[in-house]
Amino acid sequence: ITVSALREWMSQIGASAKPGNCSAGGGGGGGGAILIAASGRIEVNNSIVADGGRGGGRSNGECSSQGGPGAGGAIRLVATKVHGGGYLYARGDRGNGQWKPGVIRIESVEDSAMDNYRIHPTAVRSNVVAPLFNPVVSEIRITAVGGQTAPPKRKDKEGAVEILLPKPGKTPVQVQTRGVPAGTTVEVTMKAKAGGTVLSQRGELNPKNCNKDGSCTLVLDFELPTGAWFAEASASFQAP
Repeated sequence: ITVSALREWMSQIGASAKPGNCSAGGGGGGGGAILIAASGRIEVNNSIVADGGRGGGRSNGECSSQGGPGAGGAIRLVATKVHGGGYLYARGDRGNGQWKPGVIRIESVEDSAMDNYRIHPTAVRSNVVAPLFNPVVSEIRITAVGGQTAPPKRKDKEGAVEILLPKPGKTPVQVQTRGVPAGTTVEVTMKAKAGGTVLSQRGELNPKNCNKDGSCTLVLDFELPTGAWFAEASASFQAP
């Protein structure tokens, strides 16, 4: 193939035959999260910034593109009162344009004295101070497989438990939860240690199978052959 033919083909597919680096710029980082909590007042006289980063510049204007900007982060202020002449920023792309702003939340017993024009994006304000962290510890663990007590979780298998099934057939998998709301859907995944077979089932935590202390039990039945299996359980829910 000739050089001229190669250039013609590249131009047809939108590429460039010009020399130089054609890699695109890297994406901007997210703004991160800032939490400031005080038993008294918070006075802001400078700037608290959780802006997303700018995207990396293009390496070659002929054939590359600029990296995308980062989204704004999160700022949460908790105090009896928040005031001052400073600024709060959680903007995307370091405030250039309206790119994906983050979230700003002000929780103060007294009304916040910070003006909205000093805050971007507009803050969510509340006179109710919520807990700084989730006071309920949540846990999901597999306690039995096929009538066998499950061994401790394996750290090298991302929390999975490994168990050897001596016979094929119906295999109940028992899951116990703590600090997980009733009605939450739990997913149990069985992965064969050899062969790569993966089986998954989902079940809902029935309030009838939950104790007063918030612990619940769920049993899901699998049809499994003999052999070694990794068992995992997971759930997604919104903490109170």
